[in-house]
Amino acid sequence: MSRPGQFGPEPGGGLPDRIAVGLLTGSFPPELVERVVARCGREGQRNRLLTPKVTVYLVLAMCLFPGHGYQEVARKLVRGLAWAGRCTAPGQVPSTAAISRARVKLGAEPFRELFAEVVRPAAVEEAGRAGQVGQVGGVRYRGRRLVAVEGAAIEVPDSAENVAYFGPPEPGGGYPRVRLAALVECGTGAVAAAATGPSAAAVPNLARGLFDRLGGGDLLLADQGGFDAPAVWRDASAGGADLLWRVGPDAVLPVRQLLGDGSFLSGFAADGGGRGGGGSGRSTGSAGAPVVRVVEDPSAGEPGRLLTTILDPGRAPAAELAALHGAWRSGARALRDLAADQLEAVRVLRSRSPEGVEQEVWGHLLVHHALRRLRVSGPDR
Repeated sequence: MSRPGQFGPEPGGGLPDRIAVGLLTGSFPPELVERVVARCGREGQRNRLLTPKVTVYLVLAMCLFPGHGYQEVARKLVRGLAWAGRCTAPGQVPSTAAISRARVKLGAEPFRELFAEVVRPAAVEEAGRAGQVGQVGGVRYRGRRLVAVEGAAIEVPDSAENVAYFGPPEPGGGYPRVRLAALVECGTGAVAAAATGPSAAAVPNLARGLFDRLGGGDLLLADQGGFDAPAVWRDASAGGADLLWRVGPDAVLPVRQLLGDGSFLSGFAADGGGRGGGGSGRSTGSAGAPVVRVVEDPSAGEPGRLLTTILDPGRAPAAELAALHGAWRSGARALRDLAADQLEAVRVLRSRSPEGVEQEVWGHLLVHHALRRLRVSGPDR
């Protein structure tokens, strides 16, 4: 019989939990975690039960089992690590207070660094299986990798620190929220890059810090909500990516040239903003305003138009672009799935400090990445 605080045989075997922990150690090998922890200067923070490496896995397990308390998560992790044999597991389950202290000492940086280390384009693995010419819902369109901007707001505890940093709850109740913007690969649903901020932060502004991850061969999709600003457009296309963004019916887009497929060339009013200016290789109109091609968007029965950098209808017919964007708008979204799959049981994150919230968000993104890679690559990869 096990002594209090220790573990013995798990009733019923608990194989699903052990396999889930094995997914974490397989997706984020111990040697990689140790390297990231050392690079972030956390390797010297030792604890008899909770080394920095084990604490990383504990936070990931906390995100994998969001409906369970700290000690139950630790119990699952300890059993799983011992079963997987990939990482030395303590024989005793740490207390809730010890787990909280270890999380504070570790901080958020190792999780951001780990995400940057492991994230690679999942669409490369799908290149031969989806996204043929004119096909929608795949990972590519006419040779371009499809990427989309997604946004989400996740509720956090209403501690004084969280309210001061993220802002107060919305009128009518609820909790403060952390704002999340992400670049997501269409088709695979893999998050390629992400940024967080206070609830008042606009998704387009957060996304601007991610646009340097884009380049030639990418086609970026976005949907209203501030993405029709010329400066944001310039920033997104500065690295050579093509854009396909939806704007509302009130956008002023004068017809400059009608095209054979029913689309037309137009341009933004110049605002002098954006780091790309007129030197990004894109066509510009008078006063440096970007030239755009406008496609009518009948998707979902809502009035609106699509703007694209692809000015030649022969490279991307209007009907295909409308179908492509419409399929994305009406299809699954990665951040929506993350909220449903990983947060539905709790709705509110655990962390009562902004640093803890940041750590937890990146932990959820890492778990989401591991689950998506499993779905795309299969269990043998």
